[in-house]
Amino acid sequence: MRSSSERFGLIINFTDSLPALILLQKFFAFQPFEITMQPIRAGERIYLILDHHRKWIRTANPTQQFHSDKGFIDFKDVIGKHPGQTFLLSPYHRKVAILRPLLSDFIFHMKRQSQIIYPEDIGSILIYGNARPNSQILEAGTGSGTVTGILANFSQPDGHIYSFDIRESALKQAKKNIEHMGMKEHTTVDLGNILEKDYNFENINFIMLDLATPWLAVPRVKKYLDPVKGRICLFSPTLEQVKKNINALIQNQFQWYKTFELMKRFYQVKQNATRPLGRMVGHTGYMTYGAFSSVDKKLQEIGFDDLYSPENLGNLFIYAQFTLDRKILILTKDRSQLQQILTLWFQNTNNITFQDISNNEDMEDFSEVAENQDTSEFDIICLDNCFSEPLFSKSIGILTQTPPEE
Repeated sequence: MRSSSERFGLIINFTDSLPALILLQKFFAFQPFEITMQPIRAGERIYLILDHHRKWIRTANPTQQFHSDKGFIDFKDVIGKHPGQTFLLSPYHRKVAILRPLLSDFIFHMKRQSQIIYPEDIGSILIYGNARPNSQILEAGTGSGTVTGILANFSQPDGHIYSFDIRESALKQAKKNIEHMGMKEHTTVDLGNILEKDYNFENINFIMLDLATPWLAVPRVKKYLDPVKGRICLFSPTLEQVKKNINALIQNQFQWYKTFELMKRFYQVKQNATRPLGRMVGHTGYMTYGAFSSVDKKLQEIGFDDLYSPENLGNLFIYAQFTLDRKILILTKDRSQLQQILTLWFQNTNNITFQDISNNEDMEDFSEVAENQDTSEFDIICLDNCFSEPLFSKSIGILTQTPPEE
């Protein structure tokens, strides 16, 4: 059994209903709860949150301190305590919360020399790139190592990422970031120019090109792709680059290609005052995907639709960290497509428990869930478009059980 020290305790409400979001906000406001997890260990990466704008990821070194403009704290006082607790910074007595970081937290808090790719973009790269467990992936443009580490995480247990960059200084920091994410063994990061050197790769499942001139790489890397399942992504910030990307895919016999961008809009969720906020992330970059055979048809066969779209599923994977080493409970209704999609995607869903609550939406009886399950070991509970207050209360009841000691 895996260590309960890695237990996160997430509840995800996957819904297309604004009233459900309002109900969820109300629930959190009036019913605080605590999830008991194993204590923080020396050398572990921790997530410190002072307020909405000031957050840090640091290593809990017992001989060091964390410093900010609002005070400091000794890491030795944090080690041995449970994630989710708050501590007072000296000498100003400002509260800081300590959590375990998720993959999505690493994206914004890694040291880097280049612009990040946003979590939503990485999520779509995972789905459209078909980066499933055991995938062999080639990346040109390592950058901060964020995408490298996340692709490696989702390609476990037997997948591998081969990543190249032409900047030695960037690679030094990228290797540190990948190691902080725990993905060192699943990646090979080297200095190299894929536009100038030939490699001996074959049957690569996915190629990620984050370069200034990705269209120049297409004729050189297409021979590395699996001729049936292989896919490619070219990430570019301008439309002039996109035109050249598409032309390169057409000229190199890619039968399917698609370009889009994702815009991120935040919402204020309040009773009788739910609306979009004035600011949003209007542009990050254009993602151009290519494959030797139709991808749209395969996505339709899997069961993607408006709610269970590749983009939404990518968000779910990134923000909820839906990976094979997480134990997940999904509460669903009427044989939801989500079960079919996850089964086809992961192949092995032994770590995912699906519970159909079509005839018992308030979950008065959890016996079916608890049967042959150690419910205190669930990392994530996903409410699959079936939110209600009693159901949410029961879900919290599962997550707040004390996990067994190692």
